[in-house]
Amino acid sequence: MTDELDFTFELMPLSDEEPLSLSEAMQFLRYGGVPRIRYEGVIPSRQIEGGRLSIADDGHYVLHPLYSDARLRGPHALDIAKVGGVLFGVAKDDRLDPEALENANACQDLRLARHDGAKRDFAENKARRADAVELHRQWQVLSVEFAQQFRTWESGGKVGAKPECPEEPAIPDEPMPPTPPAALDTTCLPKAWQAEKERREAALQAHLNDAARSGRLKILGVQVDDPLCLEPSPPPRQRCQISVEYFSISRDFDPDYERIHFVDSNNSAATEDYLLAALAGETMHSYSNVTLDREGLLALAAEIAPALAHTEQNATGSVAAQVATPKKRGPKPKYDWGSFDRRLQLVLDDEGAINPKIDPGPKGLTQARLEEKMTEWCESNWGTAPAESSIRDRVSAFLAKAGN
Repeated sequence: MTDELDFTFELMPLSDEEPLSLSEAMQFLRYGGVPRIRYEGVIPSRQIEGGRLSIADDGHYVLHPLYSDARLRGPHALDIAKVGGVLFGVAKDDRLDPEALENANACQDLRLARHDGAKRDFAENKARRADAVELHRQWQVLSVEFAQQFRTWESGGKVGAKPECPEEPAIPDEPMPPTPPAALDTTCLPKAWQAEKERREAALQAHLNDAARSGRLKILGVQVDDPLCLEPSPPPRQRCQISVEYFSISRDFDPDYERIHFVDSNNSAATEDYLLAALAGETMHSYSNVTLDREGLLALAAEIAPALAHTEQNATGSVAAQVATPKKRGPKPKYDWGSFDRRLQLVLDDEGAINPKIDPGPKGLTQARLEEKMTEWCESNWGTAPAESSIRDRVSAFLAKAGN
């Protein structure tokens, strides 16, 4: 049965920006293009003012539109890549991941074996305690006899050897019966598609670290003295190239926030160790506002997903052609307007859309305030801001294009 979807994803080619944002680069490597939502359902896209994407238990994307209780169903998380994309071609059935199930069964067998050993220990401890209780009962009888002997010895003028009472034997605590392990809860195990997605994501992280470590991929970012780059916005510092030595230990690429963490944010034990070290005064650099060079990314794509080299990426040809014959470019733009637009969309998603006919928008955001926020963002990230008129024209064009 074919799923009836409210939206799908169309894969767009890489933007012409140089350098590329981390999120766009990793989307391209995963899917062979940059996913963009295309609405298929009965709700017109102009009525959907952004929203939040999540993934349901069955692996399908779900869109939670702003200002609505609707839940729009999208394609499977592993069904949006082009042939050759890193996440392409993974089985999407709902069965349990066989490797996770095997490991869970092995752990359960170990728990049961330990419980059997604990039951034997419990039986032995219980028998030892019963023996100790009996010895104590016998001692109590002897102690009564000793008391009589001692009184006789004292009343007889303490003639002869003083009667000696044996030492009171100890009685161990009552042993606690072992608690049997709970039955294996298979509902908590990942499905096959989840586990495979995690494995491929880990492989993608490994490829990025290897390329950065070898110098094949040039990566820039704003340095932050924190093992986990958690601050909401980076300080207004200049973006710099990250040295290859930084990747001698694999780092955590975080495309959702354009960051590289010093420590793997998914490894709770390691994270705790690093945070304790940071509190002790050790300096650990993370990076925000991370970007990658386009040529290195395309070379990496052709290396780790060769089929992408035979897939049409944009009007200029395949990945292989782009690597072999890079596009001729004119002077580099003074401002990274693509990043500007992406930040603008995030602000609109967080603070509500704007309809010029009913400015301010539903959450009270006005275009003037939006322009002010974008000016602050430019100064923080670029060290300078375009002219006020340039920002106003860019924001107006963006709102008009988005149907706000």
